[in-house]
Amino acid sequence: MATHAQTASTDEAYVALAKFSGGATSRGVILRWVTTVEKNNSGFEIERSDDNVNFETIAFIKGNGTTAEMKQYGFFDRGAYGRVYYRLKRISYDGSFEYLPILEVEARVPKALSMK
Repeated sequence: MATHAQTASTDEAYVALAKFSGGATSRGVILRWVTTVEKNNSGFEIERSDDNVNFETIAFIKGNGTTAEMKQYGFFDRGAYGRVYYRLKRISYDGSFEYLPILEVEARVPKALSMK
């Protein structure tokens, strides 16, 4: 399982990311993250890449606006196979955004796709 943590910035809109982790299952990848502070947080775009360069948005998870309470988030990616990279794009209500650190996960290849 991969894990990454980051502290809050001092911008008008920010997120204090306490944890960002991912783990492979037989059917995909489970992503989980925890925030301890959110300010003007509209939500998170989840982006995936197979080369750590070209990312595509695969989902949007609604944020909790402004809060000083710990919040937990999760997403299950059924389309992940092999080595994949994820990043969260934190989006504020005014449309500004920030990329959070990249997470690398080794996803399992389904048996139906395995080469023998």
